[in-house]
Amino acid sequence: MHEIGSMVLLRFILCLVLLGVALPAEAGGAWPRGKGKFFGSLTWSSWGEYAGYIAALTGQSTTTPLESTEEIGTYFEYGLSDRLTFGLDGYHRPAATTGSTILFLRAALAPASGPNRYSTEIGVGTIRDGPGTGQQVIRAGLAWGRGYESRFGNGWAEVDAKVGHVSEDAVFYYKADATLGLNRTDRNTWILQLQLGAIDDNPGYARLAPSLVRRLGNRFSVEAGLLAGVQNDNSAGLKLGGWLDF
Repeated sequence: MHEIGSMVLLRFILCLVLLGVALPAEAGGAWPRGKGKFFGSLTWSSWGEYAGYIAALTGQSTTTPLESTEEIGTYFEYGLSDRLTFGLDGYHRPAATTGSTILFLRAALAPASGPNRYSTEIGVGTIRDGPGTGQQVIRAGLAWGRGYESRFGNGWAEVDAKVGHVSEDAVFYYKADATLGLNRTDRNTWILQLQLGAIDDNPGYARLAPSLVRRLGNRFSVEAGLLAGVQNDNSAGLKLGGWLDF
């Protein structure tokens, strides 16, 4: 009975880890990075149960202690050619000693002459659901993107879908991120992302992640955003990050 309970607990923790994986919100999933070009980001996120998190931020008194999760995310892309991009997608939660590191290769599918962009991706790596543990993950993805022009500025729309398989637990997970970006000025970019996901045949979740990216120079940008669960997710949180591209 103890072994069965431990297996159920580990499986539950693994589900929480997989559901927390989020892609960075830059335009890139459907677009190749370009030969010799680099993009990297380092982010810090913190979130907790909605009511308790808002109360803590506003200084309101509450009898329930806030249980929050902190996560450090790392991401980079490098263009091997005009159509092929190599990258790393990872995160780490220090308090829970959980995290994931995935190396991926993305290939552009459609010619760059039309308005639509398509790409496919394959990745392999590990996921850790506790101290000293790790399982192999294989991930595949398909993305679509398209730029647009409006009176408010130029921008892009993108849908990036992925499916992953965790070998030891034989768990499948599914993710789809729909992103709308608007370059309001040469230095300010507004981003709204809808994050969807599910584990096996369990109920899926939906989360909104709006953010503002401010370019500080030719190569460096900073990002500030919010996280808010809208379905099967009652969390709220903050996200801060830095981007580097050249």
